[in-house]
Formats: sequence, structure tokens, C-alpha cells
Amino acid sequence: MLIELYIFSFIIVAYGTFTTLALIGFGRLREKVKENSTIDSYISIVMSARNEEACMEECLQQIIKQKFPQRKF
Repeated sequence: MLIELYIFSFIIVAYGTFTTLALIGFGRLREKVKENSTIDSYISIVMSARNEEACMEECLQQIIKQKFPQRKF
């Protein structure tokens, strides 16, 4: 009975430690993403369409409305 209590206690402590370290790590990751928020890469947009003439203009308008800098398309 005592060994089960030790095992259960170890699992609870290990889970708490892992959760705490994961939350700290995700917090640091979020800060690092904010620091490096400049966009240095270019993107390409490939659209496959067949008989979609009616929807193509709306799709292109939505692409233009993106916050990604248009000079990087």
C-alpha cells in the first residue's frame, strides 16, 4: 500500500513539474515570436481551379486584403 502511495505521489509531482516547465517554455516562445515578427520571406500563391470563373475574382480580392506585405507576393 505504501509503494502505491509513493508511485502516485511521484506521478503527481512529475506531471506538475512537466506542466509548469511547458507553460514557462510556451511563454518564452511567445515572447521570442513577438521579437522576430518581421516578415523576411516571400510567398507564392498557387490556385487550382476548374470551371471556377465566378469565384475567382472574390478569391483574388481576399488574397489582396491579407496583411502580408504585397511586395512579398
